[in-house]
Amino acid sequence: MQGSRLIEPLIAGSCQPEFHGVRKAFRQNFVERGEVGASLCVIRGGEVIVDLWGGWIDEACTTPWEQDTLVDFYSVGKAIVATPVLQLVDRGAITLDTAVADVWPEFASGGKEAVTIRQALCHEAAVPAIRESLTEDLSDWATMTTALASTEAWWPIGTRHAYHTNTYGFLCGEIVRRITGELPGEALRRIADPLDADIFFGVPVEEQARCADVIWAPETPTPTGPFDTSTLDGDTLMNVLAHFNPPGASSIGFADPDAGIAFGYVMNHVIPRWQSTRNRALIDALYAHAP
Repeated sequence: MQGSRLIEPLIAGSCQPEFHGVRKAFRQNFVERGEVGASLCVIRGGEVIVDLWGGWIDEACTTPWEQDTLVDFYSVGKAIVATPVLQLVDRGAITLDTAVADVWPEFASGGKEAVTIRQALCHEAAVPAIRESLTEDLSDWATMTTALASTEAWWPIGTRHAYHTNTYGFLCGEIVRRITGELPGEALRRIADPLDADIFFGVPVEEQARCADVIWAPETPTPTGPFDTSTLDGDTLMNVLAHFNPPGASSIGFADPDAGIAFGYVMNHVIPRWQSTRNRALIDALYAHAP
């Protein structure tokens, strides 16, 4: 998918004149870096200075990407799934120092009885990976939360920190469900609907026609089924399980506050994350043209 595309991308939206370089970089992502469909929004000091979308929602390049196209996002969702937990803290239903096991008793197993809500929110809950080997269970909430609760802590509580890559949503979501009965999608609707925010955990059937296809193009093959971890231990085992247990869990930060800039970029052709060639080009163009 890298290299020049044969079809000129359809790009729409607006861009303030002084940021023409950002629009140029956005177009170049399509013609030089394999972009298929994407949206870009940049806000400075509360003002939208770039709002672009373009390309196609499908790999065959037959259906244009529109202003209201929906596309998957990933770890940005962690802040969103944490919001209902913080609302419960704000309401006094729990405190940051409440033990997770006080609202979710099964979570106390495996040396996790002392884990607090604060630690759960801050990636210190000692369950960045599920130890039990799972198969096609990612969409089964009960299976995932039961396996998470029964996982033995990967370190003594309060001694370490590790990014809870694919367990964070189940951890925070189940805390909310135990108190309110709401799954994350229901809790999000209660927050998003009054704001008219076009965001979902679980896209309704009637909105799925707006969804872009996710085109996954890793540099190396990604495990698609159970694999042998018998020779792994310690942090290596934890890291492998965190990303690939169950298979598909990984679908395989940049915000400079002093500048007052918010940068949002989403796409459907997924290449290795963090600083990819595409978002790096957009960021570089933004700062090259920022007054």
